[in-house]
Amino acid sequence: SDMKAQVRVAGVLSIDAPETLSGVVRDFMSKANATFTFRATINILVRVLHVIPVPLWGIQVHKSLTIDAFNGFYGHPIQLDQFVSVDGSPGQLSIVANAEVFNPTPITIIVRHELRLNLFYIGGEVEEPLPSTMLGALTLRPPFELPPGKSNQVATAVVQQNEDNQEVLERFISAYIGDQEGFSTVGERLAPLTVRIADFRSESRLVELAAAGLAVNVGVTPMPMRILSALTADIVALRDVTGYGVTAHVRMVNPLPQVVRVRQIDVQAHYIDLDGDVIYEYKRAVAPPRMNPEHYMLRSGENTTLSFELSPLREVTWNVMHKAIGLLDQVKNRAVTAGVDMKLVIEIGGSDGFVQNVRYRNKKLRCELCFGVLPPATPCGGLPGNDASLDVWEPGGYEHDPLFWS
Repeated sequence: SDMKAQVRVAGVLSIDAPETLSGVVRDFMSKANATFTFRATINILVRVLHVIPVPLWGIQVHKSLTIDAFNGFYGHPIQLDQFVSVDGSPGQLSIVANAEVFNPTPITIIVRHELRLNLFYIGGEVEEPLPSTMLGALTLRPPFELPPGKSNQVATAVVQQNEDNQEVLERFISAYIGDQEGFSTVGERLAPLTVRIADFRSESRLVELAAAGLAVNVGVTPMPMRILSALTADIVALRDVTGYGVTAHVRMVNPLPQVVRVRQIDVQAHYIDLDGDVIYEYKRAVAPPRMNPEHYMLRSGENTTLSFELSPLREVTWNVMHKAIGLLDQVKNRAVTAGVDMKLVIEIGGSDGFVQNVRYRNKKLRCELCFGVLPPATPCGGLPGNDASLDVWEPGGYEHDPLFWS
């Protein structure tokens, strides 16, 4: 008969050379597609007129099949979705997070044993050599199943802080936040960050053979989140017996499911935008007796107003005073704009938590101004107050404070 027949063939795949698996897995994870070639010998018994047997032995079948592969997730970057929990302790930060993962292949990946791997941040250079210091460790716990298409997955990342990886952590956080402009959303317009995964470990011997020597660059997109929502300042003629006063109010939100405390702050304000000269420098250690640390605490998911007393006569950059005077043209509109370069020391967790340096840059930030004779009952712009005990300048200045940013 010349009629076509569709035959479904099923069988058991045996791996005769497991040492070759690592190369297959590496290509499958890093390349845009993968080609699998199947060769088989088929024996067929045909019955003519349903009676006479005719054996057809040794029919050779050859088929190549090309399917989509992961391509380092760059076509569909891993999208961080939500922080489930964060636990900070001295030198260690544990993060459980959800991420949206797209599997472009027709294959369902199932992990039956706990899989541990190390993370290295290498910026945007895909071909950059593997760094000697790692960002942290990632754990995938069973049951873990990655079906074709889009799915939400949970993983645990642990950062072990040491002197060697401090710079890597700071670079990763700065890239994660990115240079902001105005009150923008973090991660909204960022290109994927490049993270290298390597050093796979598992109780499964087969998994370890498959991942032996595997080091793959993966695209990761930050979770969109709002950190800064308002900046205002009260300028009063009679703050106290010393005369006029300036108080800056920053409205911030803590996106982590954990308490964050501000321990130190160092701000440089640039004329008009970040390309301008530095016209103002503010440095404080959040420590008694001048500042109450409890008033500079950001609770999980809450918007908080942090207020800071400024000392313009001590903190203006006098060699560019002519630029600062130029801001007076903006003041008449009750607002000024400036580029902001801010360094923070924060503590995540309890009073003995995970301490980390964070850098925040904003190309052009608008600050609303309010003027009055006496200090107002509420912060400028109608921001909710925080009942903060504001810092008061003391003889000796902040440079003698033991927590001063070095």
